[in-house]
Formats: sequence, C-alpha cells, structure tokens
Amino acid sequence: MRVLFALILISCEARHETATQKFTPATSEVAPIQRIRAAELAPVLADLETRLRDEQAKRKLPSLAVGVVTDEGLVWFRGFGKRDLGAGDPITKDTIFRIGSITKVFTGFALLQLRDAGKLSLDEPVAQILPDFGKVLYPTSDSPRITIRHLVTHSSGLPHTTDDHQVDYTQQDHAPSEAELLHAIWGMPLDYAPGSKQEYSNLAMALAGVVVARASGMPWRKFVLTHILTPLRMKDTMFDRSEVPASKLAAGYTQVGDDWKPVRSHWRLGAMEAAGILYSSVADLARFVQFELSAWPPRDGPDDGPLKRSSVRESQQRIFGEFGINWMVDKNMVWHSGGTEAYRSALVMQPRRGIGVIALTGCSEEVDDIARDAIEKLAPADVAPLGPALQAALDQFLLFFHHPDAAGAERTFSKGFRDAVPNLLEIAQHKLGEFGTCKMDRVIRAGDTQAVVHLACEKKNARLSLNIGARPPHLIDGALIKPANK
Repeated sequence: MRVLFALILISCEARHETATQKFTPATSEVAPIQRIRAAELAPVLADLETRLRDEQAKRKLPSLAVGVVTDEGLVWFRGFGKRDLGAGDPITKDTIFRIGSITKVFTGFALLQLRDAGKLSLDEPVAQILPDFGKVLYPTSDSPRITIRHLVTHSSGLPHTTDDHQVDYTQQDHAPSEAELLHAIWGMPLDYAPGSKQEYSNLAMALAGVVVARASGMPWRKFVLTHILTPLRMKDTMFDRSEVPASKLAAGYTQVGDDWKPVRSHWRLGAMEAAGILYSSVADLARFVQFELSAWPPRDGPDDGPLKRSSVRESQQRIFGEFGINWMVDKNMVWHSGGTEAYRSALVMQPRRGIGVIALTGCSEEVDDIARDAIEKLAPADVAPLGPALQAALDQFLLFFHHPDAAGAERTFSKGFRDAVPNLLEIAQHKLGEFGTCKMDRVIRAGDTQAVVHLACEKKNARLSLNIGARPPHLIDGALIKPANK
C-alpha cells in the first residue's frame, strides 16, 4: 500500500484513482441540478473574449454580439465589429438584430400558456381549431390526424414551406395573408404520416401561430406582446423593422466575393410571422433566458411567471426526435437558432446548470457553433450525482471534520487508512482551523466509489476528493482537501 499526503490525506490502496483515470460523466437524463454562479466564470470569460475576438476577425464578421446569462441575469456581454459598417457605432447589449426562427420558441411558449389556461390541448387534432387542416392529404389510411404537438415537434408531415408563390415570405412586394396561408394547405399531400419522422417545417410553425390567434381570440403578435414580452419586460423585442429605432438596428449584410454588401429590404413574413419575424437584442433575450433558467430546480413557492415552471421544464424536455416544444434538445443542451435574409442568431442553454449563451450577428454567417462552443467551455458537462454510499460517506466526513475524535475516525475511515495516517486527528484539527465549518456546495465529478465536490466553507472554500470502499460499509479509504482555487 502507499500513502499520499497533500494538505490532509489521500489514498492508501493501490486500486484507487491515478492521474490518468477518468470519471465517466452521466447522461443528461440523470444529471444533477448544479447551478453555475457568475463569480465562478471569471477565469473562463477572459479566455472566451479572446477566442470570440479571434473568431470575429477570422470570419470578418461585420458584427457579433455575445451574452452569457445565469440565474442572476446577463452577467457578461461583449460586442465585436460595428452596428453599421458605414456609421461606425459599436455593438452594445441593446443593439437589435433579427432573430429569425428563435421566434418559434415564443410561439411554443404561447401555446403552452393557452394549454395551461384550458384553451387547447397539445394532443387535439389541429382541425378542431383550424378546419382547413381537414383538407390536407394523408399518405396512408392509418395516418393519425395532425395535432398541435406534431406542429411544435416538427413531426407533422407538412413540408418545410410551400411552393405556392402566395406564401413566399422572401418576396419583398407581398406579405402572405392568413387566408392565403390556409388555402395553401388545401389538398396538400403530407410528406409522411404525422409522428413517424421529423423534418423541420416553417410552414407548420406559421400555422401554429394561427392556432394561437384562433384559440386566444387575438392576433398572434398581440398575444405574444401582451402575455410574453410585456411581463418579461422585453421592451426592445419587436415585430417589424419599422418599429426598430435606426440608432439601434444592426445592419444586415450578405457576402459577395470577399466583401460584405448591405441588405436594404427585409423579408415580409405576413401570416408566416410566428415562424420567424422577431427582432431582439442580447439584453432582451437575456431576460427571456433568465426566466427559462428559473424553472429549475422544481420547488415549492410562488409560481407567478407568465408560464408555469413545470410547463417551462416540459418545453425543454425531448418529446420526439430532437425536439421538445420548439426547443431542440441535444444531450445536456437546449437550443434554437435563427436565420433570415442577412441575420443569424443562436440561443443555447444548459437549464439544469443555470446558464445560457446568446450569439447574434448581422450577416449570413452561422453563429450556432460560437454559442455552443462558448457554453461548452463555460459549463463543460453535467456530472453524475453522488450515489447513496458516497453521499453517506461525505456526510460522515463532514461530521468528523467538524468534531474530530477517535470514535468518529473509526466510523468514517477504513482501518487501513487509519493505520496509514496515525496523526489523523491532528491533521483534521489543523484543516478545520484553516477552512472553518464547511458544507457541500456542488458536485464537480462523481463515479461509483470516487467523487470530487466543492465545499462552501466559513474561512475559504475547499475542494474535497473522496474514495470509498466498494463493499459495505463503504468507509473512506482516501481523501484530499485543499483550497478550491488551487
């Protein structure tokens, strides 16, 4: 056997963790709820700023706005490039970009509000609200009828959009009307039986917006303004370019050769608006993200937001394929992106960890990778919770640590460990003097018999590593406690 000392004590059996052993992270389904705190991000954010600056320069992006959001709100923002290459204004957290398909998340939010109010069911056939859906052509006799849930999970069988020029939202001289949109699905053959596969559909989400209007009795945009934007104080989230102050709007650019050329006209979505019309800023989207993050963890107490916490959590869970309710769900990440004529946007969250990243640009370069890379660096992975044996060992360790005595040592540590560390009580008393009383703050990583946890302590925070025996009574046979910043 070997004994290693580092501030207090560590392993005394050769089977324990070596420098090359890894902890296996858990899948998102069993990940614990470990909230990120803004103060913890400082060392990573300095490096992130350098990476973003290099990325903006390498891609020659005319503009890039990136924000980091935690439970505390927008905790970090950096703007790169210019709001308008001709004007020279800097990018700020209040600079407004078109966010495209992130609009769909707000449409899903609205449908959940209406569901919670008893105005609709996600599993009812859409034709009960929009009779025009009775005129689509199903591919098989056993195809289920299209439901609202099919719309929001992109599993309806409706195509991405329609070939009918009347609902071509990329045209500048005509905004499609609701009547034109509904007429376009008359006799439309579905691409597949609803619920049998998944294909992203702007048409489905445009029609979901009409469902919101019919079920609520008010136009989609009025409902979104009244029930989502106003309660969340999103005063800079707007529906039309004409509403956006010229001094705040980021100009949109498309690349022609090596140059960026400004796009003067924006798509007129008309009745397609629920699929991608919104304009917003990092500051405003941060308010929305903060609310989404606030749904975790499940808890008692007031639940008076614009949408129930349980419904927010429901929207973020995978329902079919890669979708929740208009959120894409990928392992531990929940996200959506957007792209219109000359804007790209991405919103990525780890809701259980309490962190989100927003990336916006006024050009046709995708920024999904920028947002995902940023959040992976800020919150590398969800980790497994402590199993019952490790949790019991940690609890026993803290009891001994706060009141070290011989009887407590025998209850806490294996005989081999106690034999290898004869001055255990002396070391424990010294460390109690250094750190003061402690409590477990969060899990850093965990396995079956090994764990590393962060301790919130009276004098200075600590990082504790524990190894326990594989068989009952699972006594501790390895431990290391040191300052958390080491």
